[in-house]
Amino acid sequence: MRFYRKNRDRKGSILTGCLVAVGLVVLLLVIGGVYAAMNWRSWVAAGIEQGMTTIIDEADLPPTDADAMKAEITTLMQDFQDKKISVDDLGNVFKEVTESPLMPAASIMLIDKQYIQASALTDEEKAEGSTQFSRFIRGLFAGDISRTKIDDVTEPIAYTGGPGGAAMRINANNLNIELKLPEDVAPDELRAFLANCKAAADDAGVAPGRYEIDMAAEFSAAIDRALGRAPALPEGETSEPEPEAEPAPSEDDANDG
Repeated sequence: MRFYRKNRDRKGSILTGCLVAVGLVVLLLVIGGVYAAMNWRSWVAAGIEQGMTTIIDEADLPPTDADAMKAEITTLMQDFQDKKISVDDLGNVFKEVTESPLMPAASIMLIDKQYIQASALTDEEKAEGSTQFSRFIRGLFAGDISRTKIDDVTEPIAYTGGPGGAAMRINANNLNIELKLPEDVAPDELRAFLANCKAAADDAGVAPGRYEIDMAAEFSAAIDRALGRAPALPEGETSEPEPEAEPAPSEDDANDG
């Protein structure tokens, strides 16, 4: 799996390649029966940890999230070396992580920094656009917005050129979209995209306000579910709590107005 790196001469493939490669190590262990090597658990754990650390470093996550996720991986790999978890357990972890909404959400969240914050929009437009985009992500993550809406929402900034052109490709958990590179998106195209985000969030009933998904907590929760430490979530739900609703104004506040 590789996260997007801005380069007009290379395809930006996010979130699939490296994680699939890491998962293949687990699959090969199961299929090939690589159990004879003296230290096979150690070298497998080292390889997976290095690969996952690279993924996190390239994901442009907040430092606190990145550090927490790396610590989670280190603990997981140590448990694997100590035979506290099996090959099957490790396979379940990768299945849970790759099939959960975590990967698509992490992929699309990069759009905020690469497209919105780096754009020529005014500061006010960026702030409002980032809020509406976060509502759209929240809706996707919670299952309130179908992934089939992604193509419609991103249509204003979608890449429509031929094969091999300069584009940003996002591939994660059956999510496959192609976008123009950030520098090729006109301000009005970005505004149209953000308007689509707001409309989709409104239609899905996503509450107003900016949402922040705790990627580290979701990653940890996915591992716990895979290992049976926590129950599986019902479809369309996340492990993070809903944001608190703003309190209704009191009578005194109303009178003051």
